[in-house]
Amino acid sequence: MPDTNYSAISLCPRIIVPVLLSLLLSCKAKPPVQEPTAESPKKKTELSAYDRRKMDFLFFEGISLKLQGNYSQAYGKFQKCLDIDPENAAVMYEIGSVLHSMGKNPDAIAVLKKAISIDGSNIWYHILLAECYRSSKQYANEVSVYQKLVKSYPDKLNLYYSLATAQLYNNQPEDAVRTYDKIEEKIGITEEISLQKQRIYVKMKNIGKAAAELQKLIDAHPKEVKYYTELGNMYLDAGQKEKAMQAYQKVLQLDPSNGEIHLALADYYRETGQTEKSFEELQAAFGNPNLDADTKGRILVNLTPFLEKDQQMKAQYDTLCLLLVETHPDDATAQYFYGDLLAGKKKHSEAREAFRKCVALDKNKFIAWYEILLMDIELEDYEALQKESSEAMELFPTEPAPYLFLAVAQIQFKKYDEAESNLKQGLNFVIDNPALAVQFHAYLGDIYHKQKKYAASDEAYTKAIELDPDNASTLNNYAYYLSVRNDQLQKAETMAKKANELQPGTPSYMDTYGWVLYKSGRYSEAKEWIGKAIGSGAENNAVILEHYGDVLFKLGENAKAYEYWDKAKKAGKGSDLLDKKINDKKLYE
Repeated sequence: MPDTNYSAISLCPRIIVPVLLSLLLSCKAKPPVQEPTAESPKKKTELSAYDRRKMDFLFFEGISLKLQGNYSQAYGKFQKCLDIDPENAAVMYEIGSVLHSMGKNPDAIAVLKKAISIDGSNIWYHILLAECYRSSKQYANEVSVYQKLVKSYPDKLNLYYSLATAQLYNNQPEDAVRTYDKIEEKIGITEEISLQKQRIYVKMKNIGKAAAELQKLIDAHPKEVKYYTELGNMYLDAGQKEKAMQAYQKVLQLDPSNGEIHLALADYYRETGQTEKSFEELQAAFGNPNLDADTKGRILVNLTPFLEKDQQMKAQYDTLCLLLVETHPDDATAQYFYGDLLAGKKKHSEAREAFRKCVALDKNKFIAWYEILLMDIELEDYEALQKESSEAMELFPTEPAPYLFLAVAQIQFKKYDEAESNLKQGLNFVIDNPALAVQFHAYLGDIYHKQKKYAASDEAYTKAIELDPDNASTLNNYAYYLSVRNDQLQKAETMAKKANELQPGTPSYMDTYGWVLYKSGRYSEAKEWIGKAIGSGAENNAVILEHYGDVLFKLGENAKAYEYWDKAKKAGKGSDLLDKKINDKKLYE
């Protein structure tokens, strides 16, 4: 596929109104000043008045259906026209048009060839035939059509553009250049044509001629620095580094405040192994207010994949982010990247403020809204989550994530019916995203469990696991709920075990597995697993500490059980029975 800015120009006849139908169908329209070399319209047998009226009506119906996109019905109407007048080229053209729109290009080509054999003087027939050849990848035939047309219509520039494009598709770059030369002869040197020729020469690895095209633009516009920048970039890509630097230096002479030149120099120094100078130029670019924030943002995005493995690059990335927001404090893109930087450093509150500034500057940046909602969750600010997810839903009613976040907030406030409604509504907008659908079904499972609708909870979790059998969180949560219900413990054990295999060392998963074992009466094994959970970072988790106390009590280690119940009490909120266990020194389940 060629590298081209031009596509075949689509030249469509005007919509036909009833009063003009008879003129078109008679094929006696005034010929162009200079006709194609194909045959002129053949003389036709005149239709009766009745057939003419019937055909006008059918033809107009066909045109109307075609404009509505009902191509198969339009085809039927045009075929009926052809039954009345089998040699009508205009009808054949319309049949070819609807066949082309239906993707039936071989059939369209056949009928258009016949139309041209009847009336070769109509330019539209030839152009549509060329488009059908393009769609069928018959590029040589497309070239042939346009070559004939430019001979017949030497003043129609659009035909030359289409010919050049066809030549590029047909792997005829030299011919395409010659066609562009003919356009230049007619309209003079233009940026579009010169840059197109330059790209073609680069593809042909003819850097000398490519440079000559850029030099023509430089000669015509000696103070336009972008042509020097393009020249330098081309030389750099071609390995001609000295010439590249000469072009870049010219940019600095003409426009010292130019921001893009620093990006070009950063590439130059990186290519020549001068990494420190490369980063210095990047800093100069990011600190330059004349270079827009979106361009800088794209550079940061390109750096992102390398950050985890390259600490030096990570430090440079952070520096560039700070420069971006310092240089463009009132730009939404700059605030977004600053928020992302802060979020990566676990500064969730500051990150949220940056993301909020971002949406205040541009409320339509969905990714920033998404990050705000994530920060609300990280900060456990469910009031803010409820408010801001509702705002996001109003702005982006077909995005599923805000529905999920709102439901999460509503679950915290025990608004289970509202949460269920939002989850079901948001699920309608989840398309080709199984991971997100899993979360919707899992949260529905949570809601139904809390409402003691256990069959519905099981169904929701089963759907989630069917979508992603290896989702450790879903497996863990479903297993835990089954253990709480003292139901299907063998199934719960299998899921809890798998969750730990998928993500070993996760305290909550180890606790769930231990709790399933506890519910199964396997207290020694339960003690081992819940003890591992505490030793892996859950020493301040009230629920896990209370679980451990329960296991110890079952094993007859009452003194230790009391100790862990006390620890659970100090750590935070345990079960509703925790105080009773402590006061009565007895186990309640």
